[in-house]
Amino acid sequence: MTVPTPTELEGLLGRATPGPWKAFTTGEMRDFYVGASRPGNEARFDSVLSEENGARNAALIANMRNALPSLLARIKELEAENAAAGRNIYRMQEVSTGLATALRTIAEHKPISPALAHVVQMRRIARAALTLNRSENDGRSAFP
Repeated sequence: MTVPTPTELEGLLGRATPGPWKAFTTGEMRDFYVGASRPGNEARFDSVLSEENGARNAALIANMRNALPSLLARIKELEAENAAAGRNIYRMQEVSTGLATALRTIAEHKPISPALAHVVQMRRIARAALTLNRSENDGRSAFP
């Protein structure tokens, strides 16, 4: 079994009966159906598997079921990456704040030496990298 890609699922979705779909049973027979609401009568659902689009809809259902485990795993992976990126941003902000405090303290006591000037430049570079990284990643850091 090949797991479909998100692009393949989008193609299947585009060829399927428009939603919303609803799962339902029919009285005592306990037959299970998936239906789509009728245009203009959203309270009435017709089976999506017995219409002319039935084969396309069945393909969508089967492929979505097969893809769901890998899609859920990817969502969890991205959530973990996002949380780690947030922690990294927080750490970078702490370092930047610490450097700023140290620089103010040193500047109050003596003129800036070449070594300290280097530290100031490194802080500027770090802040610029953080700003650029956020703008390229919609506010989320990509730093590991």
